[in-house]
Amino acid sequence: MRGKYLNWPALKELKLRWKVSFKALIYRARALDLLTADQAKSGFTYLARKGFTKSEEFDELIPMESPLLVQRAIDLLDYATWNRVLAAAGLSTEMVKNQFMLNVPIAPLRLVNSAQRQA
Repeated sequence: MRGKYLNWPALKELKLRWKVSFKALIYRARALDLLTADQAKSGFTYLARKGFTKSEEFDELIPMESPLLVQRAIDLLDYATWNRVLAAAGLSTEMVKNQFMLNVPIAPLRLVNSAQRQA
């Protein structure tokens, strides 16, 4: 804080250190009574006015995290079970790979009988 105003350079440092949004920092500071209700409201208003409702300044400096526990759970599945999970969820393999950054089980190798090989 600088007087009654938020210290945005300090908030930037906290954002990059803790890898959370400005909104989360303001919300938590308010919950801990480090900010007054008016200061928090002013901070949220500033962010909305600047257009930081979906993405914020300096978000590009924070690397995307991949969901490690979900990946570990997927790694335990065999291909057939994986396909059943996808069907039940209404998802595609490509969507899971691209949107959720997960590695998915691949189809097992199929043995080809000699009649099919010669054809």
